[in-house]
Amino acid sequence: MFDFLKNIFGGNSLYTSLEADEFKNAIRETPKSMIIDVRSRNEFDDEKIPHSMNIDIMNPNFNNKLAKFDKDKTYFVYCQKGGRSARACKRMVKLGFEKVYNLKGGINAYTGRTV
Repeated sequence: MFDFLKNIFGGNSLYTSLEADEFKNAIRETPKSMIIDVRSRNEFDDEKIPHSMNIDIMNPNFNNKLAKFDKDKTYFVYCQKGGRSARACKRMVKLGFEKVYNLKGGINAYTGRTV
């Protein structure tokens, strides 16, 4: 189904949103992936998914920071409730990233371990 939608909308126009359990399992099954928290530094310091990197989507240099990353890697993106991470995923796709996954409901919905 996903390939069908990619063909309709173009190869690089989509990212995938995953439910909390799917997101947690996909991270575990993709060891060389990156986890990106797009919330503010204060939110990140309060609670985060282990091994995640903080890149605040509200930072004017957000796109420049992302542009330095390997576009062939897999990226798991989250925020507090899912809205900012969805916007971040859209930006990543526009920058040429193809394997981008958004956490539906954000860290509020996450069922895995946090620190």
